[in-house]
Amino acid sequence: GSNHILFEFSDAPCLPYESDEAIIASVGLSDFHYRRGVDVSMPLFAMVTFSQHQRRKPAKDRSYLLTFRGTRSPGSDQTRKHLWKLHNGKDILVPCACRWYNGDDGTGGYDERCSEDEVEFQKQNYTGLLLNSKFSLVVEGFGYHSFRLTEVLAAGSIPVIVVDYYVLPFQDFLDWDSFSVRIPEHKLLDVPSILREIPDSQITRMQQKVIQVYESYFSSLAQQVYTAIEQVRINLFLDSSQQETERQKIRDHGLPFAIPEQFKTTSKDVQQESQYCNAPVH
Repeated sequence: GSNHILFEFSDAPCLPYESDEAIIASVGLSDFHYRRGVDVSMPLFAMVTFSQHQRRKPAKDRSYLLTFRGTRSPGSDQTRKHLWKLHNGKDILVPCACRWYNGDDGTGGYDERCSEDEVEFQKQNYTGLLLNSKFSLVVEGFGYHSFRLTEVLAAGSIPVIVVDYYVLPFQDFLDWDSFSVRIPEHKLLDVPSILREIPDSQITRMQQKVIQVYESYFSSLAQQVYTAIEQVRINLFLDSSQQETERQKIRDHGLPFAIPEQFKTTSKDVQQESQYCNAPVH
């Protein structure tokens, strides 16, 4: 596998095959599997789309501090089971219904909160929350990654990432601290107080960076693949004294070439295949 790149877009938490010496460009890599300077942690592309005008709605004009709309099951990670504790029904809305892999409407449920959470879940609209939230919560899906992270960026909302051991997409050269908030899972209940301490001026800068990062690196499958190849080029073909300079150029100016027009969006058939191969969308 030497000098080969294997792309893997399943969000399963580990690879279903032996990669040997090949470079792995995979969704949802963890600290346990990632070879720094070799592999590339990939995002999933968004399954919902937003216009540039929608994405650029200023944070100051968004109604909510933090939102999340998703589902949980008996097999979900523990984080989702505690999200209701963040919900205040005012500027923090985090409905998490009992739905995964079951097929019922959530009212029968898995625990004593299911009926109550289903009512709140039905009140909210996923895309509407994203577009009206300054910050959006990102927790584990089926694996470390889900469609949600890319969709949060696509909506111009600042991701609040509460996933331990997750290697963030393209983190070798993207400065995630400049456009996201990362919080350890054991501090989940501190999220509201942490966000309220961030000054409005910093929120504005972070949102501007979110928009630039999404439009430069995440906006389509082709954009993501080109970005991964550029990361591999820097890691393997530049000496260490040149690597950081080249990464900074990409952070400041984007990729050093234009993406062909026909590849600036992800085709519907590719989206359908990805949805089939991965866990439920949200």
